[in-house]
Amino acid sequence: MLSIAPHPRPSETEVVEGVAAALWPGRMQKLGDGPLTRLLPAGATVWLDGGHNPDAGAALARALADEAPLHIVCGLLRNKDAIGFLRPFASRIASFQAVPIPGHEHHDPKDLCHWVQRELGVIDAQPCADVEDALRHIAVHRARGDVLICGSLYLAGVVLERNGEVPV
Repeated sequence: MLSIAPHPRPSETEVVEGVAAALWPGRMQKLGDGPLTRLLPAGATVWLDGGHNPDAGAALARALADEAPLHIVCGLLRNKDAIGFLRPFASRIASFQAVPIPGHEHHDPKDLCHWVQRELGVIDAQPCADVEDALRHIAVHRARGDVLICGSLYLAGVVLERNGEVPV
Protein backbone atom coordinates (compact mmCIF):
# COMPACT_ATOMS: atom_id res chain seq x y z
CA MET A 1 0.00 0.00 0.00
CA LEU A 2 2.78 2.39 0.82
CA SER A 3 4.28 1.97 -2.64
CA ILE A 4 1.16 3.56 -4.14
CA ALA A 5 0.61 6.14 -1.40
CA PRO A 6 0.97 9.80 -2.34
CA HIS A 7 4.17 11.57 -1.45
CA PRO A 8 5.70 12.11 1.02
CA ARG A 9 5.98 8.41 1.82
CA PRO A 10 7.31 7.26 5.17
CA SER A 11 10.73 5.68 5.27
CA GLU A 12 11.14 2.02 6.20
CA THR A 13 12.41 3.10 9.63
CA GLU A 14 9.34 5.29 10.15
CA VAL A 15 7.06 2.40 9.19
CA VAL A 16 8.79 0.04 11.65
CA GLU A 17 8.62 2.65 14.42
CA GLY A 18 4.96 3.39 13.66
CA VAL A 19 3.96 -0.27 13.79
CA ALA A 20 5.92 -0.79 17.00
CA ALA A 21 4.18 2.19 18.63
CA ALA A 22 0.67 1.32 17.39
CA LEU A 23 -1.99 0.62 19.98
CA TRP A 24 -4.41 -2.14 19.05
CA PRO A 25 -7.18 -2.13 21.64
CA GLY A 26 -8.62 -5.57 22.18
CA ARG A 27 -5.62 -7.41 20.73
CA MET A 28 -3.77 -9.26 23.50
CA GLN A 29 -4.49 -6.28 25.68
CA LYS A 30 -3.83 -6.58 29.38
CA LEU A 31 -6.78 -4.99 31.16
CA GLY A 32 -6.06 -2.44 33.84
CA ASP A 33 -7.67 -2.01 37.20
CA GLY A 34 -11.42 -1.52 36.73
CA PRO A 35 -14.87 -2.81 37.59
CA LEU A 36 -14.37 -6.09 35.70
CA THR A 37 -10.88 -6.93 36.88
CA ARG A 38 -11.89 -6.19 40.48
CA LEU A 39 -14.33 -9.12 40.30
CA LEU A 40 -11.35 -11.49 40.40
CA PRO A 41 -8.89 -12.26 43.20
CA ALA A 42 -6.03 -9.80 43.59
CA GLY A 43 -3.13 -10.56 41.30
CA ALA A 44 -5.15 -12.15 38.50
CA THR A 45 -4.23 -10.89 35.06
CA VAL A 46 -7.03 -10.42 32.54
CA TRP A 47 -6.17 -10.50 28.85
CA LEU A 48 -8.54 -9.34 26.10
CA ASP A 49 -8.35 -10.45 22.49
CA GLY A 50 -11.02 -9.83 19.86
CA GLY A 51 -9.75 -12.60 17.58
CA HIS A 52 -12.54 -14.74 16.17
CA ASN A 53 -11.27 -17.00 13.38
CA PRO A 54 -8.86 -19.96 13.06
CA ASP A 55 -5.89 -17.72 12.18
CA ALA A 56 -6.53 -15.63 15.30
CA GLY A 57 -6.76 -18.84 17.32
CA ALA A 58 -3.36 -19.89 15.97
CA ALA A 59 -1.92 -16.46 16.88
CA LEU A 60 -3.34 -16.82 20.40
CA ALA A 61 -1.78 -20.27 20.68
CA ARG A 62 1.61 -18.78 19.85
CA ALA A 63 1.12 -15.87 22.25
CA LEU A 64 0.01 -18.20 25.06
CA ALA A 65 2.59 -20.92 24.50
CA ASP A 66 4.53 -20.09 27.66
CA GLU A 67 1.52 -19.21 29.82
CA ALA A 68 -0.08 -21.44 32.41
CA PRO A 69 -3.52 -22.64 31.38
CA LEU A 70 -6.08 -19.84 31.43
CA HIS A 71 -9.70 -19.40 32.39
CA ILE A 72 -11.40 -18.51 29.11
CA VAL A 73 -14.41 -16.21 28.76
CA CYS A 74 -15.60 -16.48 25.17
CA GLY A 75 -18.39 -15.14 23.01
CA LEU A 76 -18.52 -15.71 19.26
CA LEU A 77 -20.80 -14.41 16.54
CA ARG A 78 -23.07 -17.03 15.03
CA ASN A 79 -21.27 -16.94 11.66
CA LYS A 80 -17.87 -17.82 13.20
CA ASP A 81 -16.20 -21.23 13.33
CA ALA A 82 -16.06 -21.67 17.09
CA ILE A 83 -14.06 -24.89 17.17
CA GLY A 84 -11.70 -23.69 14.43
CA PHE A 85 -10.97 -20.60 16.53
CA LEU A 86 -10.57 -22.44 19.85
CA ARG A 87 -8.78 -25.61 18.72
CA PRO A 88 -5.25 -24.11 18.38
CA PHE A 89 -5.15 -23.07 22.05
CA ALA A 90 -7.44 -25.74 23.53
CA SER A 91 -4.55 -27.16 25.57
CA ARG A 92 -4.30 -23.77 27.36
CA ILE A 93 -7.93 -23.90 28.61
CA ALA A 94 -8.23 -24.51 32.37
CA SER A 95 -11.94 -23.57 32.37
CA PHE A 96 -14.32 -22.21 29.77
CA GLN A 97 -17.10 -19.70 30.33
CA ALA A 98 -19.30 -18.92 27.32
CA VAL A 99 -21.13 -15.59 27.11
CA PRO A 100 -23.54 -13.89 24.71
CA ILE A 101 -22.53 -10.83 22.70
CA PRO A 102 -25.02 -8.05 23.45
CA GLY A 103 -26.83 -6.72 20.38
CA HIS A 104 -25.44 -9.29 17.93
CA GLU A 105 -26.39 -12.74 16.67
CA HIS A 106 -24.06 -15.07 18.54
CA HIS A 107 -23.56 -18.73 19.27
CA ASP A 108 -25.71 -19.76 22.21
CA PRO A 109 -23.42 -20.08 25.26
CA LYS A 110 -24.90 -23.53 26.02
CA ASP A 111 -23.99 -24.70 22.51
CA LEU A 112 -20.45 -23.32 22.82
CA CYS A 113 -19.96 -25.19 26.08
CA HIS A 114 -21.31 -28.41 24.58
CA TRP A 115 -19.00 -28.15 21.55
CA VAL A 116 -15.95 -27.32 23.66
CA GLN A 117 -16.59 -30.33 25.86
CA ARG A 118 -17.35 -32.72 22.97
CA GLU A 119 -14.85 -31.52 20.35
CA LEU A 120 -11.96 -30.24 22.46
CA GLY A 121 -12.25 -32.36 25.59
CA VAL A 122 -12.58 -29.38 27.94
CA ILE A 123 -14.36 -30.77 30.97
CA ASP A 124 -15.03 -27.53 32.84
CA ALA A 125 -17.36 -25.46 30.63
CA GLN A 126 -20.08 -23.14 31.93
CA PRO A 127 -22.59 -20.92 30.10
CA CYS A 128 -22.87 -17.49 31.74
CA ALA A 129 -25.28 -14.57 31.39
CA ASP A 130 -22.57 -11.98 30.67
CA VAL A 131 -18.89 -11.18 31.22
CA GLU A 132 -19.48 -10.06 34.81
CA ASP A 133 -21.24 -13.34 35.59
CA ALA A 134 -18.39 -15.29 33.99
CA LEU A 135 -15.73 -13.45 36.02
CA ARG A 136 -17.71 -13.92 39.25
CA HIS A 137 -18.02 -17.61 38.41
CA ILE A 138 -14.26 -17.88 37.90
CA ALA A 139 -13.59 -16.04 41.17
CA VAL A 140 -15.88 -18.28 43.19
CA HIS A 141 -15.39 -21.68 41.57
CA ARG A 142 -11.82 -21.74 40.33
CA ALA A 143 -8.33 -21.76 41.68
CA ARG A 144 -6.33 -18.63 41.09
CA GLY A 145 -5.17 -18.03 37.59
CA ASP A 146 -5.21 -15.63 34.71
CA VAL A 147 -8.16 -14.99 32.41
CA LEU A 148 -8.47 -14.53 28.65
CA ILE A 149 -11.63 -12.88 27.32
CA CYS A 150 -11.87 -13.60 23.59
CA GLY A 151 -13.92 -14.39 20.52
CA SER A 152 -15.25 -11.12 19.16
CA LEU A 153 -14.24 -7.52 18.62
CA TYR A 154 -17.82 -6.60 19.58
CA LEU A 155 -17.33 -8.41 22.88
CA ALA A 156 -13.95 -6.68 23.29
CA GLY A 157 -15.71 -3.32 22.94
CA VAL A 158 -18.22 -4.27 25.62
CA VAL A 159 -15.42 -5.39 27.93
CA LEU A 160 -13.40 -2.20 27.43
CA GLU A 161 -16.49 -0.08 28.11
CA ARG A 162 -17.49 -2.01 31.22
CA ASN A 163 -13.95 -1.87 32.59
CA GLY A 164 -13.65 1.87 31.93
CA GLU A 165 -10.99 1.52 29.23
CA VAL A 166 -12.65 2.80 26.08
CA PRO A 167 -9.86 4.04 23.77
CA VAL A 168 -9.94 7.70 22.79
